[in-house]
Amino acid sequence: MAFNPGIDLPAISAKNTRIDGQGDRRMPQLDTLRAFAIGLVIVAHWFPHNAVTQTVPLGMLGVTLFFVLSGFLITQILLQARVATEATGDGQARALGRFYARRTLRIFPVYYLTLALVFISGVADFRGDIGWYLGYAANVLFYRAQAWVGPAPHLWTLSVEEQFYIFWPWVILFAPRRHLRKIILATILIGPLARTLLFHFSDGSDQASDFAHVLTPSCMDCFGLGALLAYQRVHVDRVFRFADWRWWLFVVVNALSMLWLMPSYAMTSVLLFRLNVAVLALALIDRASLGIGGPARRLLENPALIYVGRISYGMYLFHLFIPDLYAWLRLPVFAQSGLMFVAWLILLLLLATLSWQLLEKPLNSLKKRYPAAAEIGG
Repeated sequence: MAFNPGIDLPAISAKNTRIDGQGDRRMPQLDTLRAFAIGLVIVAHWFPHNAVTQTVPLGMLGVTLFFVLSGFLITQILLQARVATEATGDGQARALGRFYARRTLRIFPVYYLTLALVFISGVADFRGDIGWYLGYAANVLFYRAQAWVGPAPHLWTLSVEEQFYIFWPWVILFAPRRHLRKIILATILIGPLARTLLFHFSDGSDQASDFAHVLTPSCMDCFGLGALLAYQRVHVDRVFRFADWRWWLFVVVNALSMLWLMPSYAMTSVLLFRLNVAVLALALIDRASLGIGGPARRLLENPALIYVGRISYGMYLFHLFIPDLYAWLRLPVFAQSGLMFVAWLILLLLLATLSWQLLEKPLNSLKKRYPAAAEIGG
């Protein structure tokens, strides 16, 4: 797919970019980052009482990486679409419609099919709260309850993503061009501010600090940092390396200042943890999107990991139902947790592959009816 000549993008070498069978311009190392992110989430959810998962918040690390990556990819697509429409006079409204059509094809079918199958099968009981899931408002449900109620607490992240998709295209496509950078920078500040306010009006417990993270405003620093990188790529004619010493210095200074100002662990976590992880994720995404070389390249461009990243949406949707489904199917049970993990993972990969091949990939092929200016990642 050709880029509009008016879009000022950094040079991306052919070895770091591929054109897949659907005509999408893709960065393979970002697919591997998706694979790493889904791996962190799966381990955290399947073995929540493991010594490692109780010490290191693997789930939050993976989710934060997903959010920053979404902010980068979605914003770059929207910015490129805006530049293309301004050059051709096609109109932002049509670009908005194409964006929503493409997102609908990618997200809705497998999500609602999963809810329907789980609801009908009785593997997990959605009956009391199904409306929240149907309306992509599970995160609001959990915040109101201050508890992970129901069988699918992981769907809060998909609610956040969908809520982000509702308003962010309007911002990027219709806000005055001269104010876009300021808007993105302000968006980054919304996250820590929202988390602080939500925690301030809570009971101040560590549990309250967890639920201060689940509403969409609380996640905007992740999306905003990714959007800032996208803005840099589209509208600035030089490649600023977010992984340079200035960003590492920012992480250290931010950590030390927050630890000094906020002696409460819960408050420090609310203000600091996600922002610092998001900055580190941004540095990694910046490098991987251009292609990390050296020995790391073999790992990041491993075909198996790239494929796992490609089917990671289905893996994320299904993974929390896998233990119950495995038991329902009366498959062999292993005493060793490592063997049980492998067995569950094989079942998950099988289901995600079937979902990709039979549903997601065919529907993705329909996106060519609603061409974007450039598509980077699906």
